[in-house]
Formats: sequence, structure tokens, C-alpha cells
Amino acid sequence: MLVRRRGAFLLCLATATAAAIVISVVLPVRYEGVGRLTVDFESPDSLGAEALAQATGADAVTKLQTQVSVLETDSLAWDVIKRLRLDERPEAAHRKAIIGPIQCLSRPGDSISSVGPECRRMLIDEFHDRLHVQTVPRTDIIEIRYRSRSRELSATVVNTLADIFAERNFQTKYAAAMRASTWLSGQLAEVKRDAETAAEKYIAYQKRSGIIGTDENHNILIERLTAINQQLVVAESERIVRQARYNVARNGDPEALIGMSPGSTLQVLHTEEAGLKNQYAQLNSKYGEAYPRVVQLRDQLDQAAQATAAEIDHTREKMKNEYDAALSSENLLRSEFEQQKQQAYNTNEGAIQLALLKRDVDASNELYEQLVKRLKEAGIIAGIRATNVTVIDPADIPVLRVEPRPVLNLAWGIVAGSLFGLALCALLESADTTIATLNDVADLCPLPALGIVPRLTDHNGRTLTPVAKNGKNRIATLDWPESETADAYRSLRTALLLSNPGAPPRVLLVTSPLPREGKTTTSVNTAVVFAQKNRRVLLVDGDMRRADVARYVEAESRGGLSAVLAGDDPAKYYISHPDLPNLIILPAGERPPKPPDLLDSDRMRKMIETWRDEFDQIIIDAPPVIGLSDSVILSTMADTVVLVVRAGQSKRQDISRTIEILNSVDAKVSGAIVNDLDVHGLGYYGNDFSLYSHYFTGNERKSGNA
Repeated sequence: MLVRRRGAFLLCLATATAAAIVISVVLPVRYEGVGRLTVDFESPDSLGAEALAQATGADAVTKLQTQVSVLETDSLAWDVIKRLRLDERPEAAHRKAIIGPIQCLSRPGDSISSVGPECRRMLIDEFHDRLHVQTVPRTDIIEIRYRSRSRELSATVVNTLADIFAERNFQTKYAAAMRASTWLSGQLAEVKRDAETAAEKYIAYQKRSGIIGTDENHNILIERLTAINQQLVVAESERIVRQARYNVARNGDPEALIGMSPGSTLQVLHTEEAGLKNQYAQLNSKYGEAYPRVVQLRDQLDQAAQATAAEIDHTREKMKNEYDAALSSENLLRSEFEQQKQQAYNTNEGAIQLALLKRDVDASNELYEQLVKRLKEAGIIAGIRATNVTVIDPADIPVLRVEPRPVLNLAWGIVAGSLFGLALCALLESADTTIATLNDVADLCPLPALGIVPRLTDHNGRTLTPVAKNGKNRIATLDWPESETADAYRSLRTALLLSNPGAPPRVLLVTSPLPREGKTTTSVNTAVVFAQKNRRVLLVDGDMRRADVARYVEAESRGGLSAVLAGDDPAKYYISHPDLPNLIILPAGERPPKPPDLLDSDRMRKMIETWRDEFDQIIIDAPPVIGLSDSVILSTMADTVVLVVRAGQSKRQDISRTIEILNSVDAKVSGAIVNDLDVHGLGYYGNDFSLYSHYFTGNERKSGNA
């Protein structure tokens, strides 16, 4: 693409390079002053400004970029202009163009207030155009650059801007500190009143609740409550035991009651009664009930039973009294426990309220003391923190210029010209629909590419004219038999013969989409290479509208194909080539009124069949396909059709249309050949083609079967 469009590419490259040279010559010489400063964001701040800044979420990068933006503000720019009176300096004034007249230049002695709004805006914009402020990567350093035609002015502007920035920073922070001090003075009285009110509330609540302190009284109540709780647990356990014994006694089971009172009177009476019952049973069974001792024992047994029953009743009454006493003791202890618990609740609530009031008093007093301390320190701190801006590298008078840079401008011009040249070449290539290479034909249509015919050139690469001085067209395969062009036609011959190895095509129709694409030249040279292979060849000029074949032989064409189709004998119009006797040429003859009617006739078909018997190869040079029906008619009679396209001239849409027309009549198209291709200019054979150049050095005329 670059080789084909080298003119456009070189034009863009030359234009961009020339523009770079002009810019390097026209641009005025400028020098650049460079200064560096740092801003300390970790200075002590007794008024808490740093803590406030951290609370807002501003990080160090954001703070540093903020300072860069401050340095680029219009107010700082105008302060520098006023201090240095840049409105009176021609080297700092604004120009309409690079070398245009100066605008808004004040006269010496004029007041700065005489500068109008338009000129002020113009001066500030010019200042910003020459100023460049940036941060040094991975540092807290800010770099200031200013360009001017004056070396001294470039350094002076940078140093003045740094000084004004430091002063502005100091004034801003000092004013902020003093405003904070004034505000603190106004708030101090209110804070003092709040502290006194909190102390009064604390004292009043102490008097009202009677709580002097919270720790000692609170501990005594807790200890008393714990002791009563322990006694209540013991009393509750005792009551449960007494209640269980009373329930057993109340149920009336003497044996259970006796088992609960070991060693008691009831147990003794029960033992005696059991002994009497044993004696009574023994004597009664031995002597009978009337025996005196039995009677005596029965009386004693009755008395013992009465005594046991009386003792059981007495024991039940005793257990009931013990249960009632345990229950009463438990109830008394529980009542006391609830009273003590309520008193502890009340005391605890009062202590909490008193503690809250005490905390308010302490907080108010601490705030008041801190404000008093800050207020006393505010004025001192405002003076101590003069500024957090430090100029670490003031600008020196520059030695080397920064504008213009001829080498850099030239490099940029070459790069820009190359890029624009590539873009223009790509645009022209996409807009160009002509055939450039053999691949274009192969990609465009489903036909085999038969080959290329290079442009006829000498060994120095100059194009050779195909027309001799006598007006006769020269034939490459005869006049330059060892040239690349002649070898291309021989390759075409081989491709046609091998297209159908069993039966090579004998009737060959050569046509093209449009005129002047090289179909006649291809027909003549193809006929020559077939004749050089010792084949009897008939070259028929089928283009009765132009009749170009006759210009390749030294003979007058007073008759030809048109006369043959009218009924004449073709042999009388045959012309033998002087160098190749086996090459017979049938000219087109005079132009008939309607060539398609003559071609589409039985006479034409009969002649082709006759020629098949007389000749080994019949080559018909046909008119173009688009716009004419001659080639379409002849294509139905030929064994194969060769489509000739011209590199850089034939268009893709014309080739597509031609193929559609030929396919519509079922013509057998063997392929396409690209004619007049500049293989050397396009680098078609690659960089190593020079190794084979000695094969194509014969430009002298050869004849016969050379």
C-alpha cells in the first residue's frame, strides 16, 4: 500500500517536516525559570484545625493538589502582575499571533488601576499560558515553571509567585486563627454560665436526696440486703421442714409420727404398750380371759392406749405450733428483705442521678479550662505559625532556551507526517476500487488467477514503449523474448494447457470488462507463445468495431472476419506472420452494420468447427463484455474464456458485473490475468528478486522460436 501510494505518503511527510522547520524558525526564543517549594500539612495546630481537616476526609494528595490549584488562581496571577508591573513589559505582553503586534501594553508611569477589564483578562490569560505548576511525583514538592523571552523575568516571576503564595498562606492562616480566638472569647462566657448552672443543680440534688456520697452508703445497703437474704433462705428452709412434719402429724398415722420422734415420750409409751400387748397375748392364750393376771394386763393395756393417744394429740399440737412459728419468722424476714431492696433501689437511682450531675459539672469545668487555655495561646500560636510554605529551590536565571527545539520539532514533524501519510494512504486505498494485485482478483471472484503480465521495462526499470517508430505495435514475446513480460505469457500458455490435461481448450476467447485493458495485446502475445510451441495457431480478430489486431502485422486488412461471415472463403484473408509461419491471423475486416447479428449465426459456428479441424489452437480477440453483446455471443462457442484486467485501471465492480454476464450464458471462464502490473515498483516479487534479474536481461529483438 505504501509503495502504491508513496506520492501521498511523501507529500504528507514533506508537509509535516516543512511545517516543523517553519515553526522552529518562526517561534521566538524563550527561557524557562524553575522553582520548587513544599507545603507542610503537619504543622502543630493548637486550635484543632488539623483534626477538623482529618475529619473531612482530605488526604495528603488532595491537599497538595489544592495548593497547586491555588497557585494557578487569577488573584495570585494578578498580584504578580501588579508587583512586577508586567503590563509594562513587552516580553510579558500578549500578542495576537506568534509574531503579531503587542496588545494591552501600559505606558511607563501609568497606574495599574488604569488597566481595563479586557486588558486585565488578557494579561491574566497570557500569564497562565506561560505558567505551569505541577507536583513532583511521590513527593510533597510543588514545581513552578514560567517561560519568557527574558531570562531574568522568567526567574523573577517564579520567585515572586512563590513569595506571594507564602504571604497569602500566612495571612489566611493568621486571619483564621484570629477569627477562632474572637469566636472563643464570645463563647467563653456562655461556657462559664453552663458550668455554674451544672454545679448548682448538683448541689441542689444532694440536699434534696440527702446523699452525700455514693460509694460508702451504697456499700452498706448492699451488705445489709445480702445478710437479710441469707437469713431469709435459712428461715424458708426451716419453714419447709416444719411444714413437712406438721403434714405427717396431721394425717393421723401414729407409726409415722412415732418414727419422727425418736427418744420422745410418745416412743416410750408406744414401746410399753407393745410389751403389754405381747404379755396379754401369751397369758390369754395359756390361761384364758378370766385369769386374774390377764384381766390386770387388759386394764393396763387400756390405760397405756389412752396415754399414747393423749401423747399423739399433744405431739401434733406441738408440731403445728412449730410450723406456725417458722412461717411467721419467714414472713417477717421476707417483708424486711423487700423493704431493704426498695431502699437500695431508691438509693441507687439517686446515686446514678447524682453521678450524672457530677459528670456534667466536671465536663463543663474541663471545657471552660481548655477554652481559657486555648484563648491565651491563640495569639501566640498565630504568630509562631508564620507559614507552612517553604521555598526549597528558588528559581535561578536560566542559561539554556526551551523554545524552540528544532530537533524535537523535526522529530515530531516526521512522526506526525508519517502517521498522517499512513492514514491518507489507507483512506485512498479504501476508496480505490481498481485492481492492484492478483490477490484482488482471487478475492473478488470465484475464478482461478491465471497469472500476471508485468509492465514491460528495461534492465534499468524504465518502461518500454510498445509502439515502434513506424507506428506498428511491437510484440513483447518476439521483440523481448527474455523479458519478464514474455515469460509471463509463456506461463499463461502453460496454465491454459494444464487447465484440462485430458483435452486442453482449443478455442480460446480473450476479452475484458472494458476497453483499453490489454485484451488485444494478450491475444497477440498468447498466439505467439502457442505458435512458438510448434502449434498451428489461428488468431481471429473478433472485435469488428475496432480491429486492433491488424496493427500488429505489416499487412493491410481489406477483408477479414466480416467478409467471411458474409460468405467469403476465409483462406483468402489469412495473413501469415513474417516471423512465425505457423501463426495465421484473420483480421476483423470492415465494420458491418450489426456485428452481433453476424457473430450470432450458424456461419460463425460452422467456421469455428472448420477451424478446429485446420488449426491446433484458435484464439479469438473479442470486444469488451460490458455494454456489448459480441463477447457474450462468442463465449458460448469457445472452449474457454480468459478475462483480462488492467492493474490500476480495471475496477472491481466492473469485474463482478462481467462475471455475472458470462455466468448468465454458462460461459466456461478459465480465469483472469492481471495485465500491465508494475512488479518492480510494487515490490511484487519481494526484495530477493534481484537474484534472478540476470534471467531477464535480453532486450534485443529475437525472432523465430527464440
